Amino acid sequence: MYKTFDVEVLDDFYSEGRQNLSRGHDLLQASATGGLSSGFDQYEEEQEPQKQTGPDQFGAWIATAGGENAETVIRVGYDAAVELAQAQSLPIDTFFVTGASDEFEFHVCEGTHQITVLMFMPKDSEYGRSYGSSRARAKSWIFRTGRPDDSDADLVDGGDVVQIQRSGRDGPVAS
Repeated sequence: MYKTFDVEVLDDFYSEGRQNLSRGHDLLQASATGGLSSGFDQYEEEQEPQKQTGPDQFGAWIATAGGENAETVIRVGYDAAVELAQAQSLPIDTFFVTGASDEFEFHVCEGTHQITVLMFMPKDSEYGRSYGSSRARAKSWIFRTGRPDDSDADLVDGGDVVQIQRSGRDGPVAS
């Protein structure tokens, strides 16, 4: 599970009040005919330079996640998340999850403090194998049982556990 810079920017946008949630809903509805990239291009034009993510990065992961079908799933799923966020006045928090599904899935969970979106990336896609983001502010790590082929730098707790950072810029949390 990890965040990317792109979803952090999107989550920030959706968390800045009802006006942005309404704008997001409108962009999602408009993209039903022109595809997500059409709504994304409009969104990008409105952003400050430090929050622009770039359409090349946006389109690349969707194609490997499932192409046109993934675009439709994302549009419908985010629209549902935005509607819940509007109704409850809650922020949206988005995460990517890899290795848990054979196909792209979009999960929405209405909690008491936020709407959580989980995008499950297919195991067989490029983003199901190599994942993470060094541009993200959010940091994420994998902890699992150590294996003989793991790097000594990743081993913690006497070598019984491996810790691998997948997103964010800082180093390990355990020693």
